[in-house]
Amino acid sequence: MLTIGVCDDQPEQVRNLLRLLNDPVACNGDCRVIASVSPIEFLKRLEAEKPDLVFLDVNMDELDGIRLGEAIRARHPDAMIVYVTAFGQYALDAFRVRAFHYLLKP
Repeated sequence: MLTIGVCDDQPEQVRNLLRLLNDPVACNGDCRVIASVSPIEFLKRLEAEKPDLVFLDVNMDELDGIRLGEAIRARHPDAMIVYVTAFGQYALDAFRVRAFHYLLKP
């Protein structure tokens, strides 16, 4: 089973990603999704969960996505991190965290 994490402080963005991930074609029923609008809560949940793939926003109030990615990388070095953000200027920072991909929101 694939464990996928989603963290964005915009509830609508979380819902959009969840809708895509819950599509039967996307995971074929073989995914467990952990989602949060709070980076602090999300990080706490990942203390007991090992994510395979994580989708993160960059610009969040409690903890920015780059620092969140660093904390995830420290605990789960094999997790694939994908940033989904409206801000292109953080791409180099994201790849320093060894992000798998950096997607710009429309």
